[in-house]
Formats: sequence, C-alpha cells, structure tokens
Amino acid sequence: MGKFLISAFAFLLGLSLVLLALQAYVKVNDFLSPQKNQSDFIILNKEVAIGHTIFGGKAEFSEADVNKLKQQPFVEDLGTFGSSQFKAKAYAGGDLGFRTDLFFESVPSQFIDDKPYNFKWREGSDYLPMIISQDFLNLYNFGYALGRGTPQLSKSSIGMLTFDVEVYGDGGRKNFKGQVVGFSERITSVLVPQEFLNWANKEIGRVESPSTSRVIIKVKSDNASTMEKYFEENGYKVSDDKLKFSRILTIINIVMSVLVFIGTAFIVFALVIVMLNFSLIVSEAKEEISLLLQMGYKRKYIVNHLSIYLIIFIGLVAMFSALVFYFGNQQLLKFLTISGIELSGEAESEVIILGAGFILFSFVIALVSIFRVLRRV
Repeated sequence: MGKFLISAFAFLLGLSLVLLALQAYVKVNDFLSPQKNQSDFIILNKEVAIGHTIFGGKAEFSEADVNKLKQQPFVEDLGTFGSSQFKAKAYAGGDLGFRTDLFFESVPSQFIDDKPYNFKWREGSDYLPMIISQDFLNLYNFGYALGRGTPQLSKSSIGMLTFDVEVYGDGGRKNFKGQVVGFSERITSVLVPQEFLNWANKEIGRVESPSTSRVIIKVKSDNASTMEKYFEENGYKVSDDKLKFSRILTIINIVMSVLVFIGTAFIVFALVIVMLNFSLIVSEAKEEISLLLQMGYKRKYIVNHLSIYLIIFIGLVAMFSALVFYFGNQQLLKFLTISGIELSGEAESEVIILGAGFILFSFVIALVSIFRVLRRV
C-alpha cells in the first residue's frame, strides 16, 4: 500500500508540474506574441557621441553595418528606415488651427503594425496618407490641446480630417492634402508610403540615396542575451522596455523546460512503480490466478478485474492533479498580475489535451504490463 501511495504522489506531482509549466508558457507566450504586443520588433539607432556634436558627424548605419546585422542569429527579418531629405510643414485652419514642421519616415510594409488598405501613393497624386504614433496623439490630446484650448481628437475623428502639407527643398515646392489613416504602437514616427518618400527625396530633396539612421528588426525571442551583447559591443541603442519581453521569454523558456523535464521524470518514475506493483501483485497471486483459470475463468476476465483497480487508481490521481493544477494556476495568475501581466484563468486547450494524453498513455502502459505478466502465469 505504501508503494502505491508513493507512486500516486509522484504521478500527481509530475503531472501537475507538467500541466502548470505548459499553462504558464502558453499564457505568457500568447500575451507576448506579436499580435498583442511589439516585443518581437526592435528599433535600433547608433549612439550619438560628443564627436558627432562637435564635428557635425552623423550617427548612421553603413551598408556593412546593415549586412552584418542581417547575419546575426537573433535576426529574423530586417528593414531600414527611409528619412525625409527635404523640409515639410503641415497646417490647418478652423477650430483645430495649427501650423507645424514635419519630418517623414518610411519602412517596408511588413514592419508596419495594422497597415491600412489606403496607405499607398502613386506619382502625380496630391493625396498623402500618413500613419502616426499613438504616442503623438496622446501628446496632442493631453498636452497641446489642453494647453491651447483646441479640441481633443479621437482616432476616428482625426481620421476624418484633412490638412495641407507643403514639402520643399532644392528641387522646389509641392503641396499635398494630408490625412492620418492609421496609428502605430510599434513605431514612434510619422510614416508615409515608401513610394512617396523615394520620389520626394529624389525630386524635392535632390538626394538619390539617403543614409540609414535607424533600422527595425524582427527578433527571435530566445536569443536575448546574445542580442544584448551584440548591441552593446557595436554601440547600438534600444529602449530597455523593448528588450524586457525578450528577457522574459528567454527566462520562461528555460524555467518551463526544466519544470517539464522534472515533471516528466516524476511521471516516468510513478509509472515504473505502478507497473512493478501490479506485476508484483499478479506474481504473488500466481496460485490463485492459476486456480481461477482452471475453474474456467478467462484471462480477459482477470485483466478486466485488475483494470478496474487501475482505472480507480489513475482516476483518483488525475482528479487530485486537476485540483493541484487549479490552485497552482490561481497562484500563478496572482504572481503574473503583480508582475504586470494580466491573463485569463481558463485552462488552455493544449494543457487539457496533454493531461488527457498523459493519463491515457499511463493507463495503456500499465495495462500492457499487467497483461504480459498474466501471460506467464
């Protein structure tokens, strides 16, 4: 009886560890996925040194820098920012009433989060769509608008407004009707279509191939330590909050792998004890089993009888494992909430499937072991 209790405890502990580890991994990984945050995208620029200030140099990426960065193991995809090489102003009348200098940037379309369908431009059009940072809208609503007494703007209302945009440089002047068609939580900038920026740099700014001041990379989250070391060695600057998600995912991957390994080891240990115990019971009852067979009972009947006890054993362990998982999951949610990660409490489908699979597999293995021992009787 004592051996059965030990095996039951080991099985319960192992299964609970595996399920909790998988639950935590799926929940947090889903929270940090690119569809819900910008953790997989990082914007880099070179550090501005005092030499750049004194001697007028520029902190830019050379073609060699970009090519070397593309080859790093943590880089899944890389895009360079295009920047305006001309001057631009935006102005509007009415209650909104503003006039401001502008700067424009562009990035390849795959790096734009939630790109609008009308974010495009063709030569000859005087319509200029823009994507602005969500932070810019917040600064306007809670800084500029409150201080100047101008109306605050929602996302939908600002999308209904058009304003005049004037671009000018060595190649002359050109006027456009600007409109904000989208917002980005990933890129803090004023984005315009690449086609427009390439045209304006060439025709208005008279610059054929502008230098690269910033790059955006889609990173592989399991290479956080390598990535940080490379950035530090090359003097690349990135906000700490952009790296923290990669650090979190790296730690989670390591911790969860260890927990899954330990939990699986406990389950294997429990299965071995269960099989040995049932085999021992069958061996000790060898004479009784032989007598039953001589009386006309079939091996199938004996296997079915032992299977009932096996089902009760594994069923009780599974029930208690579910209770441990429930309370463990509640504590996990509390810990993550304190850490600033709010997640729903329901069990993930992957966890339910894995738990059912482990239980079914354990039952089949133990049943096969009993059947093999009975065949030798």
